[in-house]
Amino acid sequence: MTKHDTELDLAPHIDPTWTEAFIVEARLREVPGTIIGEALGEVDDHCFTSGESALDAFGPAREYAATIASNHEPLPGPGLTWLLVPAFLQVAGVIVGLDGVTGLVQGDARPLSWATVLVLAVLGVALPVVGRFMSWAVRFMMGRPLAGVLLCGTVFAFIAAITVGAGLGSTGRVGIHAWTVFFVGLALLLAGTAGGVLASRLPSFNDPLVPAGSVRVPGRRRVSVTDFYGIACFALGAVLIVLLG
Repeated sequence: MTKHDTELDLAPHIDPTWTEAFIVEARLREVPGTIIGEALGEVDDHCFTSGESALDAFGPAREYAATIASNHEPLPGPGLTWLLVPAFLQVAGVIVGLDGVTGLVQGDARPLSWATVLVLAVLGVALPVVGRFMSWAVRFMMGRPLAGVLLCGTVFAFIAAITVGAGLGSTGRVGIHAWTVFFVGLALLLAGTAGGVLASRLPSFNDPLVPAGSVRVPGRRRVSVTDFYGIACFALGAVLIVLLG
């Protein structure tokens, strides 16, 4: 299996890098997989019969994808921002739940700091900004992969440093017991996991690319081990905290 197998299956007579850029932009604009397949089929047929390249005949892939998106309804269901909510709940659940575990192991009755609550609240409110940043980052990395990875890594490292620094520098504690903190974190984690499993079955998340002329066969997505990644991280973290005291 090579890097551009999917692109060559959908459009064998087009430069696969053009096809890849088209697919990514169309996905970011929530174009249905059937429409993407039909559009690529038309481009492929034209390029095969005329001998032109996709770039010469249809222009830059991102601009053509934007044109296709403007002429079709987006996928039904929640967009990228709402699909980030389950992931955010899982992250918040792991952080809060492990604070509770730490408090129980170390005998700290009030382990949750206001700084942690504030950071999580700000991140929750900023989810639309995070969604826009992710879309921009994907587009940026299409043309500059190495620079994109370094930039994203720097941004997330900066956010992590602020979060850790705020938590370490905070002396104010939320007035709830460690057991309550633990169960609140566990509830957030389970809610995020259930939301992620349900979201993965929505058309806006589970929408395969359909080659031109093919018929999409409705299928039911199976639950994957990766759906429970947050629970696994929480369990591993709790075990390490208990072992290390």
